[in-house]
Amino acid sequence: MASFAQQVIWTALPRPMDGKKLQVSVLASPRLTVSEPAVSLKTFPDWMDWPSVVAKARFTVTFGSQRFQAEAVSRPDSKIWQAIFDDKTIVRGREDADLSGKMPMSYRAAAMALRLRKTYVDVASRWPNRPPTAADLRTPLDDFIKAPSGPDLLKALSGPSAAGRLKELGRLADLAEFHAFQAPFLTSFNTPPGPKEGRQLIDGMDFHRLVATLGQHALLLRQTGLVIDLSLDGEPRPDEAL
Repeated sequence: MASFAQQVIWTALPRPMDGKKLQVSVLASPRLTVSEPAVSLKTFPDWMDWPSVVAKARFTVTFGSQRFQAEAVSRPDSKIWQAIFDDKTIVRGREDADLSGKMPMSYRAAAMALRLRKTYVDVASRWPNRPPTAADLRTPLDDFIKAPSGPDLLKALSGPSAAGRLKELGRLADLAEFHAFQAPFLTSFNTPPGPKEGRQLIDGMDFHRLVATLGQHALLLRQTGLVIDLSLDGEPRPDEAL
């Protein structure tokens, strides 16, 4: 017999105070569990129109021993939610991916930070009394200009010959790694996707992956109700540990 369960993990995120009112943003992280390989999102009615669920919700926030009623000040939009999630959206059962043959792609953050620091110092020392022109910057930014990039770079640096390729690049290796790390966000033609490609991307992803992609878009998180901005009805006492 098939079984289904849903859970929401709520994470409080601080926001600046509005006058004397304390404000909090809350991130809602859904966890839908199914025993079958995949089901339609309509199996979970609450998530067919999550903004309408949020609109009916009442929030209470607790700081130490203090308890506050909270008003939702963000306004999620059902039309935007349903443009992303509908009855064609699938919810897949949990699968433990076999990553034993995969090579993780990263870059040397310390090396990049050092390179950027040296570049800033170089530019400041060359032109201490005036801003440099675009032509002036060609020399100090020469490595950034020459560094390899493009959609094929990730494939070149994630295969068995990656070490040799990086050795060939010499001083440009750290920049190449950085570009390769960003490559998954590029299309095969190195251009932004259009509506057709966007629809194909959505159709190929399940509910949890779609939710995860919204994590990079603060406005969409609020428009879909996955982040809710709250305003509390009181001021916390200064002697209370928050």
